[in-house]
Amino acid sequence: MEGCVFLQTGRRSLRRVLIVHNHLAPVGGVEAHVESEIQLLSNAGYDVEVFAISASPAWKHRQKTTVYWQHPPSWRVRRILAYGFDPRLAFKLRQTVRRFRPDWIHLHTVEQPLTIFTALAGERVLHSVHINALACPLSTLYYRDTLEACNGQPGWKCARRTCVHPLSLWLRIAFIRCYRALINLTGTTCAPPNSSLALLLRQAGVRRVRVLPLFPHRLVSAGDEHTSVRSDNMILFVGALTDIKAPDLLINALPLIRESVPTAHIVFVGDGPLRNALVGLADRLGVAKHVRFLGRLDRIEVENYYRQAAVCVIPSIVAETFCLVAYEAMLHSCPVVSSNRGALPDIVQDGHTGLLFDPTDIASLSKAVTEVLTNPRRAKTMAVNARERVVSEFSPKSFLFRLENILRDV
Repeated sequence: MEGCVFLQTGRRSLRRVLIVHNHLAPVGGVEAHVESEIQLLSNAGYDVEVFAISASPAWKHRQKTTVYWQHPPSWRVRRILAYGFDPRLAFKLRQTVRRFRPDWIHLHTVEQPLTIFTALAGERVLHSVHINALACPLSTLYYRDTLEACNGQPGWKCARRTCVHPLSLWLRIAFIRCYRALINLTGTTCAPPNSSLALLLRQAGVRRVRVLPLFPHRLVSAGDEHTSVRSDNMILFVGALTDIKAPDLLINALPLIRESVPTAHIVFVGDGPLRNALVGLADRLGVAKHVRFLGRLDRIEVENYYRQAAVCVIPSIVAETFCLVAYEAMLHSCPVVSSNRGALPDIVQDGHTGLLFDPTDIASLSKAVTEVLTNPRRAKTMAVNARERVVSEFSPKSFLFRLENILRDV
């Protein structure tokens, strides 16, 4: 990045950064962000080294990357280690710190907090919190019995509302409290990507909290604006077909939407364990011929669908910590209708850059989608506003500016 001036804290430069992450891979929103951040900092002139607990084969042989587990153990073993201390991991991470001598450490997803924070004690650490694990035992922040939003503060209600088995509840709560205590004891600054998670962390007693919104991994040209190609009333869903992403809500809303917009149809981009159930649901509701499942597509194909869609719907019932799909759709000037959970209200400004709805109310979802499909002038205005907002407030340059401001206080 041209004109970059390295941060100075007193007499100390913050040019050398060690990035620590649980797993490096080409698939996944957090993993994509970590890779984009590495490229951004490197292009800005920072000296970047990476430490990963595990990594995909493509990452294992990259320069300036240390991988702890060349052959990761089973998830059961990793779950046990998450609650304990791994002296070999602590030694290898500490060895990397002593060799590289970073000015600051950017810690991302942590699976073994006791081990990691012990190894990094005494260092200048910024911890980007990409999941809700510090506020919820399941990292979802909704009640499984009613799908209503949860306000964090784990306790007996987690078992009473069927979220967590009573026998494992107290172990999970102990893990969360230990995690928070380690953050405070080491003076780590937490950087959640949205204001709602930041509020929950402050309410839980985490002392140093600063919001650090993420950024889309690829900016598209200004020519990708809302045009007449979107007039076919395509409703787009991009993401995993899983419970927490709630694609079934969209299919349930389709009959109501088609009462006002008979040509409305849904295109699902992505795959997951709910695919067969969703096919059956569409068939039972009599809308099977108006629903298409495309499976996983490459990035170029997904971008083409953003350009074609009349609206992109994000019906997540989980409290998303950040939402790459929202960024991408808005960058392509595709109107967004999203749930009002987690980071989404930070990204989608209701009535200005998109529309929000309550994911427990199918009628509110159908009303929002119908509003976009039947009011093309308003949809175009929101789409243009959305693109301008992402480019101005969630660009890589904005991320770097916010990051450097936070580091002055770390």
